[in-house]
Amino acid sequence: MKISIILATLTSAILVSAHGSIVKITIAGKEFPGNNPAKGNKDPDRIVWDYKDNGPVNAKDLQTNQIACSRNAKPVKSFGKAKAGDDVMIHWTKWSESHRGPTMTYLAPIPVDVSSVDPTTLTFHKIHHLGLISSGGKKKRWASDIMRESGMTVKLRIPRSIPTGRYVLRHELLALHGAQKKGNAQFYPICANLEVQGYEGAKLGGEGVKFPGAYSSSDPGVDINIHKGVKAY
Repeated sequence: MKISIILATLTSAILVSAHGSIVKITIAGKEFPGNNPAKGNKDPDRIVWDYKDNGPVNAKDLQTNQIACSRNAKPVKSFGKAKAGDDVMIHWTKWSESHRGPTMTYLAPIPVDVSSVDPTTLTFHKIHHLGLISSGGKKKRWASDIMRESGMTVKLRIPRSIPTGRYVLRHELLALHGAQKKGNAQFYPICANLEVQGYEGAKLGGEGVKFPGAYSSSDPGVDINIHKGVKAY
């Protein structure tokens, strides 16, 4: 019994260590501290929310509050400063080559003090999406491959049409290597605080979505076998 418990614990630790965390976010050339739970990162100026570990939120848990900002997520006090149209680079510590899939990023206005924010009540607007880059040849290229080739960095841009205010940036990687089995797609959502200087009267595009609610385990992009015949994503 004790041996099986030890093996299960070690297996879980190995799986978590194979995934990455956001070590920093660069906005218009200025770096803001991220958060690495594997190292107990407690930088007081970190803008990435605290969360349990680097493990995934599986597709079978898409209707739980874990999908909003990861497991046991809690807001932090500091904010990264940005302007409308600024370039943003999100730096991950590492990512397994096998965990291929898209990257997505959302912004949600914060109506109250961040310390009391419940991310499941926020309305998120997608500002970035990168999926299947190339389907030709034997080896398909996904957004996750581009990230690895770019030094574990995801590049995006703050919308030019955005009101001034405070926001939760929700960034995620979606690993589809095991998604051929329903419920096994792996989501890695991370949230961070941004304070944006935008424009009066500007609006974020679209109606926005909520987490949970935006995704379902039966969505074509979640219940999918990327190892067979995927031409677009």
